[in-house]
Amino acid sequence: MSKQISRRAFLRVGALAAAGATLAACAPKAAAPAAPAAADAPKVEATKADAAPAVEPTKAPEVAPTEAPAPETAGALVQWWVGWGNLTPAVESLQKTPEFKEALGANTFEFKPSVNAEAMLTAIAGGTPPDGASNVDYVQFMAKGSVSDISDLVKASKKLNKDMFLPDPWANGQWKGAQYGLPGLEGGPNYGLNYNAELVKAAGLDPAAPPLTWEDLLEWHKKLTIKDASGNLKQIGLDPYDAMAGEPDFAAASYGFTWYDEDAGKHNINNPGMIEHLRITSEFIKEAGPDQLAGLRQVEGNGGWGASYNTKVQAMIIEGYWHPGETKIQKPEVAVNNMATWAPVPASRAGKKIQMFNAHYVIFPKEGKNTQGMFNLSEFFCGSDVAAAAIWKEVGWLPARASFYDTVKSDEYPGLKFYFDSVKQADETLRRPRRSPIHWFVNTQLGEMRDKIARGQMTPEDAAAEVQKRADTEWKNQGY
Repeated sequence: MSKQISRRAFLRVGALAAAGATLAACAPKAAAPAAPAAADAPKVEATKADAAPAVEPTKAPEVAPTEAPAPETAGALVQWWVGWGNLTPAVESLQKTPEFKEALGANTFEFKPSVNAEAMLTAIAGGTPPDGASNVDYVQFMAKGSVSDISDLVKASKKLNKDMFLPDPWANGQWKGAQYGLPGLEGGPNYGLNYNAELVKAAGLDPAAPPLTWEDLLEWHKKLTIKDASGNLKQIGLDPYDAMAGEPDFAAASYGFTWYDEDAGKHNINNPGMIEHLRITSEFIKEAGPDQLAGLRQVEGNGGWGASYNTKVQAMIIEGYWHPGETKIQKPEVAVNNMATWAPVPASRAGKKIQMFNAHYVIFPKEGKNTQGMFNLSEFFCGSDVAAAAIWKEVGWLPARASFYDTVKSDEYPGLKFYFDSVKQADETLRRPRRSPIHWFVNTQLGEMRDKIARGQMTPEDAAAEVQKRADTEWKNQGY
């Protein structure tokens, strides 16, 4: 039985998100600043389940979009590599269906889950990538011109079109007007505060009255953070590095600013909103103890994306709609106590209901040998209700297609109903998330700064200025 890397393990061990590092094979490289010890975690091989490690700087060449490749000869191999392992049960079951066999035709299929960074980078550098890739740093591939423009394939398709998909996920599969990614493997609302009602009650708090501002959330965090007599961290309220909490997009959505202007190619990190976000999230680390939190992350099973919530070591987590389903599938005894509400905003913005919609894609590396064959299968995996139902059942993901939402019970998984309701109730929606090609680089720098602020080594003002400086340098180093 093959080992599987999940969403939670994959992004901590640095699987595919660093793919941009060698997309330009002859480009000079500059070393990226190292992540702080507190943000490091052991390599974890898990069986389930969005932040990625920094991308090693690479100067990007000017590459014009390419036309979609012509159909390949029937009977060829179709290779699909993905970064996470939790898709495996769904893909295995779907290969037995008539719909899959029709999409495959006379071709043969190779599905490779849990592909690590080294394997993907080696394949790209050597000119032998798979025909399709998923759970990768999509914008890096698009921006560096290493994937095929599938606009013509989409126009010719009789099985899917953009009107089937949610607008934001569809648009996020594009770069400079060209269509590179096909959404639908999963997609939906990305922001919500999930919390374990059992642990909340044990701390003397009311699960029916969750915190909605960062200030109130910090008070809950203090009451939910538990240490033993020796000062070792036994339980934490909220880990501000974990899951969606640490991302620059989330900080911007929460505090109401834009941190990256795609049209201008400019980053706005050194601003009052980011400074305040760094300040208060550092208070969460300070309360837990920087060294104690680093130690907690190093414990096997606690270091990956959201893993400590499943082990009941973390009482709250800022996550997307996938959390209720994934938790129910992986840890039903934890899921039964899961509740969800709006992600926090600062007291100055109290009452704002924020949300963001994104998806995962199939992208098609230029050097792939059977793009047409992979596209045919992607029509099935991304556009078919048969595939969507299997992925929902086996993994807990919804496709980025509104029609399928009508077939799902909103209370099927504890906490899920909040996300369904949030679609209509949100009054501020972040558009086009994760569009900066150096998104994950900035993400890592922010984590380092939070730790330094918590240790008293830097002020929030100096930290924001330093991340701005590093981002501007990285941008130039990568040739954008």
